[in-house]
This record gives sequence, C-alpha cells and structure tokens, in this order.
Amino acid sequence: MESIYESLFSSGRIFSEQVARVLLPEAPEGGPLLILIGPDHTLWCSDEGRLDALYPDREVLYSYCGRMEDGQDPVATALKEGCLVGTELYTEKINAGYLFVYLPGYTQATVSTNMDLIELLFCQMRLVCTMVEKNNQLHHLQLNHLSRTSAVLSKRQS
Repeated sequence: MESIYESLFSSGRIFSEQVARVLLPEAPEGGPLLILIGPDHTLWCSDEGRLDALYPDREVLYSYCGRMEDGQDPVATALKEGCLVGTELYTEKINAGYLFVYLPGYTQATVSTNMDLIELLFCQMRLVCTMVEKNNQLHHLQLNHLSRTSAVLSKRQS
C-alpha cells in the first residue's frame, strides 16, 4: 500500500498540476499572464485566450524550456507589446517544470531594470513549490500511518 502512495506523491505531473492549481488562479485579469509547463510538457495557463494570441504554436515555449535545461535561466524575450520571462521550478526532490510570466508593456530594458524583482518573484514561486511538497509529504506520512493502523487498509481483522 505504501508504494502506491509513494508513486502518487512522487509524480512530477501530479505535482505540477497541484502547483498550477495554487498559482494560476491568483494571476490578475489583464495583468501578467502565468504559464506553467510541467516536466512532461503539459501546459497550464492563467488565461488560455491570451496565450493562444501570443503563442499559437506551443513549440516555441517548449524551446525556451530546452534553453533553460541547457543552463540559460532565467530566459527573457521580447514579444508582442510585452516580454516573456521564464525560469525552472524545482524543489529539493522534484522537478516541477517551468514557469513563464508574460509582462504586458515591458521591454527588454524594463525587464533588465526589474530583474531583481523578477528573480524575487521566481524565488517566491519556488517557495510555493516547496510548501506544496511539504504538504504532500505530510499527507504521505498520514496515509502510510493509516495503512499500517487501519484494520481495513492493513487487512487485519480486529
């Protein structure tokens, strides 16, 4: 039973989906666009319509993921009346994928000027990932304990 829980809590895709559910609803409407790409290239976005207008071909976004894997982190690029900045998301144990933020009205110069704040934002997003991971560890421990002590789950008869 414990191995089932282990696979549930160690899945990068499930973890990325949890992070997406925590982060994406917080993006303000019309403001920065948040895009999360999981390690398996599953994509979640705070506004699908805006993303389609910016990146009808998702392969361009995936190419930025490859650049980050090659060591270029963060990635910043000018784009249609704004800038896209991305970073890898990770915790001590899990690769959570990639976070991109589209900043409307920004130029390469404003991104460079504000890079310290952008880096701080990315650190906070990694902290959110760490908190989700810690929460998962707690649930994992609780389920393991329950599977050992429950007459139903441990197949013991009282």
